[in-house]
Amino acid sequence: MDLETAKAKRLLLARRALQNGDQPLACLCSPFHSESDDSFTYQEVNQVLSQVVDRDESLGLVKALLALGADVNFSQRSTSGVWSKIIGRHHDGHRSDVLLKATSKCRPDIVNLLAGRADQENLDSVLHTAIVRGDLAVLKTLLDHGANPAQLHSDFQNAVLQNQFDIVQALLSGHRLPCLACRSSGLQLAVANRSLDVTKLLLKYWADVNHDDAIALLGGVESFDPVLVKALISGPVRPSPRTLDIAVGRLRDAINSEDPGPAQEILELCLSAGAAGPETTRLSTEGMVDAVKHGRVQLVDTLLRFGKPPGHYEAVALLEAIRGEKIDIFMKLLGSAPSQTSLTIAISETIKVKDTHLRHELARLLIEAGAQGQCTSQALIKVTKRIISDTTHGDKVIRGEDADTKLFNLLLDKGKADVDHGQGEALQLVTGASCTELAELIVSKNPSPASLGAALPWALKIPDENKRRFLVGLLIQDHISDEASGTALVELFQSQSRDLNIIELVLKRASVNYNNGEVFVFAIRRFELAHFRLLLGQALEYTTLFTVVLEALQAPRPVREIVFGEILRQLQPDHLNNALKHVVLEPDPDLGLISVLLGAGADPTYEDGICIKNAAYNLDRSLLDALSENLRPNEVMFSEALAGIIGRDRQWIALEHVETIRLLLRYGASGLAVDKALLEVVDRLACHESNIDLADTLLNMFVDGGADVNHENGKCARVAAGRGDPSLLSRILNLGATTMTAAAALSIAITSGHDESRLMQILGAFVDIRHTLPDLTLSLPGMPPPMFLCLKSYCDSASLVEKLISLGCHLESTIPSLVYSREIVSGGEDGAADLEMEPVSVLVWALLQPNNMISSRVIDALIHHGANVSYTTPVSRVTPLLLAARSGRLEVVQSLLQSGAKISARDALGRSALFFAAGRGDADLVALLIKSKACANDGSLHEASRGFYLQAMRLLIESGHDPNYRSTKHEGRTALGEMARMATIDDITVAEEALDILCAADASPLLTVHGKTVIFLALDNQNNEPMTRMLLDRVLYRTLNSQENIFQQGVYWFSPTMYVCKGILLGPQSRDLVQVLRDHGGEDRFYASLEETQPPDAVGLPEEILEFERERRARDRQIKQQEEEHANELRREMEKAQNVGHIREELTQQQLRHRGLEHKQSITMDVEKHYNNAHIKISEADVDSGVRWLRHNDDLSMTSEMRVADMEFRQRAYRQKVAEIAESERLAHAIRDHRHHQTIQHRQGSHRQQWTEKENLNRQQLAFEGRRQGQDFAYARGKNQLKRELMYDEDRMAAERQMREKLHGHQRHQMHMTELTTQRGNIIGQVNLEELRRWQASQGQGQAPSQGHIGGGPQGPRVRLLN
Repeated sequence: MDLETAKAKRLLLARRALQNGDQPLACLCSPFHSESDDSFTYQEVNQVLSQVVDRDESLGLVKALLALGADVNFSQRSTSGVWSKIIGRHHDGHRSDVLLKATSKCRPDIVNLLAGRADQENLDSVLHTAIVRGDLAVLKTLLDHGANPAQLHSDFQNAVLQNQFDIVQALLSGHRLPCLACRSSGLQLAVANRSLDVTKLLLKYWADVNHDDAIALLGGVESFDPVLVKALISGPVRPSPRTLDIAVGRLRDAINSEDPGPAQEILELCLSAGAAGPETTRLSTEGMVDAVKHGRVQLVDTLLRFGKPPGHYEAVALLEAIRGEKIDIFMKLLGSAPSQTSLTIAISETIKVKDTHLRHELARLLIEAGAQGQCTSQALIKVTKRIISDTTHGDKVIRGEDADTKLFNLLLDKGKADVDHGQGEALQLVTGASCTELAELIVSKNPSPASLGAALPWALKIPDENKRRFLVGLLIQDHISDEASGTALVELFQSQSRDLNIIELVLKRASVNYNNGEVFVFAIRRFELAHFRLLLGQALEYTTLFTVVLEALQAPRPVREIVFGEILRQLQPDHLNNALKHVVLEPDPDLGLISVLLGAGADPTYEDGICIKNAAYNLDRSLLDALSENLRPNEVMFSEALAGIIGRDRQWIALEHVETIRLLLRYGASGLAVDKALLEVVDRLACHESNIDLADTLLNMFVDGGADVNHENGKCARVAAGRGDPSLLSRILNLGATTMTAAAALSIAITSGHDESRLMQILGAFVDIRHTLPDLTLSLPGMPPPMFLCLKSYCDSASLVEKLISLGCHLESTIPSLVYSREIVSGGEDGAADLEMEPVSVLVWALLQPNNMISSRVIDALIHHGANVSYTTPVSRVTPLLLAARSGRLEVVQSLLQSGAKISARDALGRSALFFAAGRGDADLVALLIKSKACANDGSLHEASRGFYLQAMRLLIESGHDPNYRSTKHEGRTALGEMARMATIDDITVAEEALDILCAADASPLLTVHGKTVIFLALDNQNNEPMTRMLLDRVLYRTLNSQENIFQQGVYWFSPTMYVCKGILLGPQSRDLVQVLRDHGGEDRFYASLEETQPPDAVGLPEEILEFERERRARDRQIKQQEEEHANELRREMEKAQNVGHIREELTQQQLRHRGLEHKQSITMDVEKHYNNAHIKISEADVDSGVRWLRHNDDLSMTSEMRVADMEFRQRAYRQKVAEIAESERLAHAIRDHRHHQTIQHRQGSHRQQWTEKENLNRQQLAFEGRRQGQDFAYARGKNQLKRELMYDEDRMAAERQMREKLHGHQRHQMHMTELTTQRGNIIGQVNLEELRRWQASQGQGQAPSQGHIGGGPQGPRVRLLN
């Protein structure tokens, strides 16, 4: 080693000398080194090492150079110091190519030495060169030192593509593997090359067979190489079910070819690996059906091993096997345990097979596979239909030789077909076809009562009488359903021909009470006494009797009499009562049957006496007598009967029905019905003189029966009074009429519109009342007293008024009435007064009627007979005098005044009689009232002035009425003001004369009302222009511009002209009106009050207001000047403040600049200080880094040696682990293969055994098939003997069982089990012996048969010898 080191140093010195010779200034650049110095830089050692590697020198020389500090990774290291960064000479270093040169040309030991000093990047970069060189030792060396092949995608795939197994194995055996994508992609290339070794190698290192949509697996499948596919499927990474499903799809065409070959084996591999998806499903469904259809037995067997077809495809496969008559495939399909639905479909298809023997064999196989019950039931029906439709069977059916009959027996016995399926359709078919033998077979299987019942109607329709009786007896001998037997019985009686024997036979099971005795409906409709009595042989239920009764009532009367004679003793009260009701309600009641029913106990009061009510309603006296003969009085029932008569029509009001009504009254008719009957009589016979006797009879009869003439407030009397029948009214009033009834009749008589003479006669009837006079103060609800009615209806008849007064009518009676209308009330001051009803007397009411409807003669009669002339209404305070004056009835006013009426009376609004007279302008009435000392100044002059009633105005002024009086009834206006405000000028001449009358009486135009003078009131008039013009022309032109002639509204004042121009007048506004005022010199004056702001358009201001305005303007100018001076002062202060702010801001900016300069200077000083400190620290760091570098080199050497040792240890452990895994996988695979082989052999053996057993069974069955004919009789005899023996054994065992029950529990259980075993053995032995004896007797030979099935005859079950 020392020699190699010395040689290395010499090479280094020679290199340095050569370099110095080429660079004369090198000594100046490196003053610290000399040619004789033993210290070398790593750059110098690296250069020499590169030359040594190029020449492939010895290993020792390379080691020496590495010991002297050679760097395998960098030819020039990176400068990472701070000073290098500051001076700008920083670089990341230059990578060395020493390892690359060694890898391309040197020996493996040199590469191993250099690789131990190389970093990961260096190792990874040279790995490609090693692969290209192809030296396996060099490649393994690099991989052992940790080279990562993960990025060498193309190199790895090229190696796989060129089938370089050693290189691929070396790359995969390193510490790091190629990426999973490379391994998985390489798997595709290996499969394409058909390289099994590379494929297994890749799969060993977890290559993903599902990569890139499992293209590798699909390649292997398409190559049809089972070995390769098996390797791909059995790798560590198993293909997904979806991947295997795609592979199955690729095999579809191949496995459907004539020679599937390896495709079949590959398919089994895919299916065993768990293929699942649409293609697999399609293969197991459609593929299965197609395989069955084309007879591909091997494919069917493969598919069935991995699961049976899902859903209906199982049934379709069975159907295809049956249609194609492929027995071998059919048996394989049955071996997969098909569902009951599939078996049902298959056995239905089996029935369609034309070959009888094949049909029988297929059915037998299906039954053995589990087709029983529901499956075979439908097949049984189809076979039955086939047997029935084939008319050529004949004797074959009887002898049991027909193949369909054998199939029938097979389905019924072994198939355990449900004979109740489809409500016993099979039994119905054989019964309808008269197949007695088949019917017996089905009945022997104990069908349900419902099935027997469903077949019974078919038996009844059989034309052959003997067969009909036989089948009916066969069906009903068992527990047939009640509904079926009842229905059959009904059908028998519905049919045209009735067989008495069959009826008796059916009646053994059927109940005549079925469906509420429906059979009696047809028995009575087609009545035959013998049949009917046959039905009566059973006890009839309650509802059945109802059916018999109702149907008998619909029958002809002779039949009805016979039926009731037969059943009368069985009928209960409800039946009798219903029958009685039905007969009574008939249009022509049968009195004979009614008597029979009543004698048997029928109650005529049933259902609230509907029978009696109906007889009464029909006015059937004889029927009514029969029904009520033995009855007691019943008020409610007979009252309702009478009410029914009344509600029908008025035919009962006749002499021939009087006795019928009397009978009802005698048995208790009373109350409201009698009252209504009395009312009907009065209403019908009123004003009929010819029926007076009938009326008297009925009235007396009803009154004696308790009728009340006061019913409904005396409606009878009101009807008689309304019809105008005084005599009838007199009779009613004398039969106990009350005063209220009399009063109501009087009111109706007055309002009915009779002529005066007729009314006088009716009033005379009230005079003739024996008991008491009517209370004429009473009235009907909603109607006024009789006097008011008389005044309204007979307004001109004073005689009627006097007649009523003589009868006792009180003139003090009152009724509520509205005295004043809204128009009358609004004429007063309180125009918003409430209008309400108030009581008024007869006289007041008469005067209130419009248009003076009540004549003065009638009113005089009222006054003459004491009517209160001073009566005052409580609300409106109206008296008769006020009303007469308001109506202008002078003669009535005179009568009232003469009778003492008060002239001073006033209404609630303060209006007097003179007020109303003046308002009408009635001068005569005004003069009469003034003459009677009427009060002055009550607003009468205002009323006359408003209407321009000249004569009345003169009379009123002459009597002392003041024209300047302010009337509260006219809103405080004077007579002139009322004229100006409210009058309407129709005749200007009359208006001017009226104005002159007021002016002559000193009427003032300047008096104000609510601040308005006459001119303003005239402007508020709705016809203001003519009124204003007249007033100005005659009176107001003098005072138009007077200071008093101004109107104030708020703070503003208006002259008449401005009153119009500003539009505040209440009348219509027009330019002509303003022009009228201006034409008469009207001045414009419009201003605000003193100390208020004047409007801009103020005009005509008074002097004091003008002076005040001048002073106000002076004050405003002074204030404005002061405000301007104050604003200037504020502006100067603001400018001063702004200047001060600018100065302060400049000072602040200057201070900020000074602070910035000081801060910048301090930062510069801190940077210089920091730079000096950093320089010192860098120097210290250089020293420390040199020390750390030496330590790092030592650590690297130690780490490299430790890594080499650790790597060798891990390689040995890894190889050992891989060997163990491979061995375990080999063992597991061998075990799986062994188990699979055993399973296949077991399945083949079991299939072979099953097939053998089935073949033996078929042969035995065929052998014994011909021996079953003669066994029926012997079997039946043996069966009976066996039953007797069994019964004896059961009795004996029951006795022994009672003894054993006393033992201990465990012993009892043991003995019980032993006894059961013994019993079973005895029975089996006896059965076997009996069967053996019968068979020997039938065969006539001593040879014992072999074990198997000993079948019965066509009608007997098969018996198996048991062990």
